[in-house]
Amino acid sequence: EEEITELCNEASTLASQIKTSFLHLNNLRLLCELCEEQNEKVQFHAMKETYQVLEMIIREKPQYHAAFVYKKADKTKESTKKAKVDKDADEQISEFLSLKYTDFLEILLFNHIGNKESSFQIPALKMIMRFLLLEHQVSVKALNKIKDPSVLLPVFKSTIRFIQAIISTILQGSDPKKSLILMSYPSLLEVIKKFFHNYDDLRFYMLQSIVKLCKQRKNTTDKEVTDKFVLNVFQLMHRMPTPDEVESFYVHDPEKLPLLVSPPKKKVESFADLYQSGQKRKRKEVQAENTEEAVKQLANVFKVENHSEAFQNAWRALLRLPLSPLVYKQVLLDMPQHILPYFPNPELLGDFFKDAYKMGGMSSVLALQGLFVLVSKYNLEYKDFYRDLYALLEPSIFLVKYSGKFFELCRLFFASSYLPEYLCAAFCKRLIRLGLKAPPPAYLPVLALVHNIIASHPQLLALLHRPPKLSTGGVLMVKEREPKLYNQGADPFDMEEPDPAKSNAQQSSLWELKALREHYYPVISRFCKTFEKPINEHKDLYEIKDFLHQTYESEFQTQITKKRKGKAVPITFESSGKLFSAEEHTESFPTWDFN
Repeated sequence: EEEITELCNEASTLASQIKTSFLHLNNLRLLCELCEEQNEKVQFHAMKETYQVLEMIIREKPQYHAAFVYKKADKTKESTKKAKVDKDADEQISEFLSLKYTDFLEILLFNHIGNKESSFQIPALKMIMRFLLLEHQVSVKALNKIKDPSVLLPVFKSTIRFIQAIISTILQGSDPKKSLILMSYPSLLEVIKKFFHNYDDLRFYMLQSIVKLCKQRKNTTDKEVTDKFVLNVFQLMHRMPTPDEVESFYVHDPEKLPLLVSPPKKKVESFADLYQSGQKRKRKEVQAENTEEAVKQLANVFKVENHSEAFQNAWRALLRLPLSPLVYKQVLLDMPQHILPYFPNPELLGDFFKDAYKMGGMSSVLALQGLFVLVSKYNLEYKDFYRDLYALLEPSIFLVKYSGKFFELCRLFFASSYLPEYLCAAFCKRLIRLGLKAPPPAYLPVLALVHNIIASHPQLLALLHRPPKLSTGGVLMVKEREPKLYNQGADPFDMEEPDPAKSNAQQSSLWELKALREHYYPVISRFCKTFEKPINEHKDLYEIKDFLHQTYESEFQTQITKKRKGKAVPITFESSGKLFSAEEHTESFPTWDFN
């Protein structure tokens, strides 16, 4: 304990000496070493002191602003002895500061932010983000009087590299074995989102970094590392806000960078420039075009349409990677409301949903939801949508935990009154037929769904009551029975036909409702009565979610607590608590004492 206190005091002393005089600048080397001590208390104390020293130098020593630019650490520089004859004192100090600044950033990034074994991810992230801001402010301040926007290119590129390094460390760390899973660190994830979701410029560069990292990850063969990376990317982009206007900036504030927002007009070429040699002039034009294009790209961060494009590119890059079942389902859940509306070209995801449908299970259901949104809102042409939906109507659909979600989506799929009659008839018939074998609690939403479909499509009322046909073979138009097969109950509906158009559902009837009317489960029996009454298309439709929580236990509780009409049936006598009542004791055993 004494040694720990001693090391903490040493860190404070070293920092205090640097703040007092630059003669002690070499103390930065010792502070960086203390930041890598094994004891966590010493580590944190040294980190805090080093951060304060570097922040003070950045703020108060503008002559060294060139030293505070993020770059990857070059370990060969420190060991290489260069001649100091040609360098003045300021250059040597600047070089030393640059080296130590880079070392400290590497410690924060790789020892803490990207390391699951560290306890200081959040403080390290806050320090890094503060350095990102200070580094940019100092660099821009030094160039505030220059009117050429191309001068800002190195500053912007340095900031973007810094952000890319932060995002790369968060998502994959320096060592795949020690990299963290963001889902397991909710507090850290919250702080990350506070920066990279709330600030438009940080979010824009983060999305660009994700595209770049996903392209690199495509060549990785390690499945475990890829799964971890994909999960982290999804957590980082999950429910990301997509504002209509770009107005919140952390680093690149447009008010402080008017040269980029509205660059000056191109100067007219002088007479001398026009008469330069062809090759020389062409080379200058190419350089000017490249610089102009680079400046335009930097200004993309201030345009809303570029943010939407970056959002789309990041999601598409992620979806090209192999997704784990957990991420796949969550992406499919988020797609209709939180992702597709913000895509400039959402129809590009049609193939993704088609592939997801082939996976089966819950993925198929959610994929159909996404396809329905693309078909109904974005004019995607997908002729087999309802045929694929029809194929999911199997007895097993009632036995899975997502059956309620499936029937809720079915209500959405059949909300339109423009769907053809044969299609609605086939779905109603198949759903009702499945009810003959389905578990009662899971089947209740189906009855509500069929009722809603019939209410929305009045032409289906013929399925509920199909009177005997008039015979046209005789002299008189009289009601006669159909041939024998009709009397014997033959149903033209083909349950095995995968195509709803060929199932002959329109020639059938919902005779199964009559059978379900005698069902042992009281709720189903009662609900089937509603089909015997006139169905009003203008009446409010049933909410499928109201029928999802029915279970055997809930029905049992309903039955035993239900108030019944008339006198209660006596099932036991009223106990007196004694062998004989007071009356029996007096009449039959007056002299006996039972106490």
